[in-house]
Amino acid sequence: MTDLSTAPVSTATDLCVENLSIGLGSRPLVRDVSFTIKPGETICLVGESGSGKSLTARAIAGLLPAGLSATGSVRLDGRELIGRPERELRGLRGRRVSLLMQDPFTMLNPMLTAGATIAESLPRSLSRTAKRAEVLRRLAEVGITDPAAADRYPFQLSGGMCQRVAMAAALAKDPDLLIADEPTTALDASVQSEVLSLLMRLRDARGMSLLLITHDLRVAFSTCDRVLVMYAGSVVEEAPAAALAATPAHPYSAGLLTAMPSVHARRAKLVGIPGRVPSAADVAGRCVFEARCRHAVEECRTAAPPLVRIGEGHASACARYEDIRAVLNVAPPVENDTGVAAATTHEKAVAVVTGLGKDYRTRGLRKSATSTALHEVSLSIGAGESVGLVGESGSGKSTLARCLLGLTKPTRGTIAIDGVVQCVFQDPYTSLNPSHTIGFALREALTKRVPGSDPVDVRELLELVGLPSAYAERRPVALSGGERQRVAIARALAVNPALLICDEPVAALDVSVQAQVLELLRRVNRELGTSLLFITHDLAVVRQVTDRLVVLYKGRFVEEGPTGQVLDKPTHEYTQMLLNSVLFEGTESNA
Repeated sequence: MTDLSTAPVSTATDLCVENLSIGLGSRPLVRDVSFTIKPGETICLVGESGSGKSLTARAIAGLLPAGLSATGSVRLDGRELIGRPERELRGLRGRRVSLLMQDPFTMLNPMLTAGATIAESLPRSLSRTAKRAEVLRRLAEVGITDPAAADRYPFQLSGGMCQRVAMAAALAKDPDLLIADEPTTALDASVQSEVLSLLMRLRDARGMSLLLITHDLRVAFSTCDRVLVMYAGSVVEEAPAAALAATPAHPYSAGLLTAMPSVHARRAKLVGIPGRVPSAADVAGRCVFEARCRHAVEECRTAAPPLVRIGEGHASACARYEDIRAVLNVAPPVENDTGVAAATTHEKAVAVVTGLGKDYRTRGLRKSATSTALHEVSLSIGAGESVGLVGESGSGKSTLARCLLGLTKPTRGTIAIDGVVQCVFQDPYTSLNPSHTIGFALREALTKRVPGSDPVDVRELLELVGLPSAYAERRPVALSGGERQRVAIARALAVNPALLICDEPVAALDVSVQAQVLELLRRVNRELGTSLLFITHDLAVVRQVTDRLVVLYKGRFVEEGPTGQVLDKPTHEYTQMLLNSVLFEGTESNA
């Protein structure tokens, strides 16, 4: 094996990053990151939140937040960028290196039309007519062929359209390198697939290099040539995408793969990586993953293992790789979920929706218009049943949930509820009051517990969702995203609900934390008998937690049946389209 920590990095490439370190004063945040990107190549940085991916990208673009500094080397065609004056970096941004951010709504000025946003990056020497023609050409390049779109503001465009406009703006100066930081996280699966396919086509047509940053392994495996796995500010594995998907060589990479849900199989148990990502400063001088690794020994605690070559283009920073390689690719057990789900009747249902319709009236300057979000849908959810509701944005999923919760009044139809309904929302950061302790939030919820229910206290609620009782004294800011979502679930369970509506509850979570929260919801369903209505656009996630699946398209139910049967043998073309949009499904060993 070859020690890569002292190996020279080739400079005959588009981008060469060598021993890049980022710190806040004397406190390290990213340590000794090295990689190269050849012209036309796509490299991906993956890892959980806090691993240092976005800081690495910002350092390359010279956009580190105030107070942070970078050392080491970042060379673009041999030209050093670290330490270069801001005036010179401004001349490189957009023209040589461009940055595409996660949320298109924060990238686009709400006061500017799509055309004006793109025009800002075009040469000032162009005439108004020529600039308009170039704007339309740039929009067409990203798949927006309607000229009227150039005159629309961001709020008048869908999320996918906004991301395409942001992409057109980022590419307007024809950069050699595009850094895309979580460019599809906020998008539906089908739109995500379209945007990534578009990125790949533009890369190939332009010969452009691409540095993609994501926590979604499916995105990495379906689009990238090579993947660098980052953890606590360090690279712990580097490999060709196919090799990493098939044979991970670091316990952290293997843990991420094990936590990744599959659309083709229901895991018998969803297992995340316990604990959270530490800071780079807290793991100096030892293996950065040691505290969370079940294979760690004394050797891992006393020295930091270097990144060592183990195969062609494959390197791992694991001192015990040779000893544990055989167990890093063990397939987790699956269970059969293709049987027919038990039929539910109104007599034992906790929620019955009959002929539900919802219309929205919008008023313009001259006339009003009516749009229909739901078209006379009917649904029964049985006691103890877990029902999935899938569909793209705008299909009516959240409208149905809001009607069930009494937050939106339906236009027609009926809703019958037997018991209390509670909800777990997508964003755990905004669902909790930051000024209240966790104990206060749970005690407040307990005052509304269903009369006659078995008594519980804050300690029992925290234990139920796998949190220590000491967390009652903490405030939300002191918790990770996954811990906040566990608290949100505990608060929802405090009232002993008959039905728990989960509206995209894991969409904002890393894959390891996602697995832990999904397993918790499965336990709530199985052990407490709480019925679930699980709303998501992620078919792999919905397979892991639901018995029955309903597909919603433009306000109508187009397919319904046992989850395994619907996903394995879909009958409606819309369901088939959703399945075809799934980016990556690994080999059976890691499915």
